[in-house]
Amino acid sequence: MTKPRGIDWLEQQTDQQLDRPTPTAAKVRHISIRVSDDLYAQLERLAHARDESVSHCARQLLLDGLVDRAAPTVAIDDAITALQRARAHIAS
Repeated sequence: MTKPRGIDWLEQQTDQQLDRPTPTAAKVRHISIRVSDDLYAQLERLAHARDESVSHCARQLLLDGLVDRAAPTVAIDDAITALQRARAHIAS
């Protein structure tokens, strides 16, 4: 298996061999979204109340919104709807 450049570089810098991710490991994707300062402040308040990081709180709100849908449609529509629900939830 080919080593990712980041792992190769890190091994060179640390003189350590790093374990490669197993093929059966669950895949996790990173996304970035831009939110208004107001929405971020609301997320911060909610995260603080839940004793969570803002990122974890946002992930949980998004997941909750997607899981609660009875009949999922196109994934992007579900994500947009979940973000809108999260915003409405935070505003209330």
